[in-house]
Amino acid sequence: KFYSWIMNNENNPSLNGLDYCVFGLGSTAGHLPYYNVIGKNLDKRLEELGASRVLEIGLGDDGDCIEDDFDNWSANFMDLLEDAPDAGGTSKADEVSATQDEAQVETGKPAKSQGDSPRVKCPG
Repeated sequence: KFYSWIMNNENNPSLNGLDYCVFGLGSTAGHLPYYNVIGKNLDKRLEELGASRVLEIGLGDDGDCIEDDFDNWSANFMDLLEDAPDAGGTSKADEVSATQDEAQVETGKPAKSQGDSPRVKCPG
């Protein structure tokens, strides 16, 4: 619903002051004409509406190794979060860490992190 709404030329909200980044999903193996079309269109539309891109679009390719594509993009994303203080002077990465710490206090178990999930091994 969001994509249909934001792409509708009748909806032209001002997104000035909104920082954004996009990671798109696609496959060059079977859908080359549509490769990452949603992510690319969304990235372009957000910019048209006045939002500020803070990180180049990431293009995940399931025809190759989408996990590596995301790992590379997300490393830059995490660097961005670490360097971006919020209004209170703490970084976004500090907020994520605090939320994980709170989850551990409430449940007695560490919050799941990205490293807790099995990682698909890409060929090569």
